[in-house]
Amino acid sequence: MATPYHLPVTAAQVGTYFVGHYYQVLQTQPELVHQFYSDRSTLLRIDGHARETATSMLVIFQLPSLLKLL
Repeated sequence: MATPYHLPVTAAQVGTYFVGHYYQVLQTQPELVHQFYSDRSTLLRIDGHARETATSMLVIFQLPSLLKLL
């Protein structure tokens, strides 16, 4: 896959950018964070002894506790 950059982009650089952008969206626009997921995604949230699982973008979007992560 061709990139518009002249230097090679490493997996670590892509991962670092992704994580930074993910948490920025989570903090500033948590209602949009579900867009980082796809219909093949699974989200697992563990809080003490409570455990929630959501599969697919729509279910992740509807997960009310996702907004409590802030």
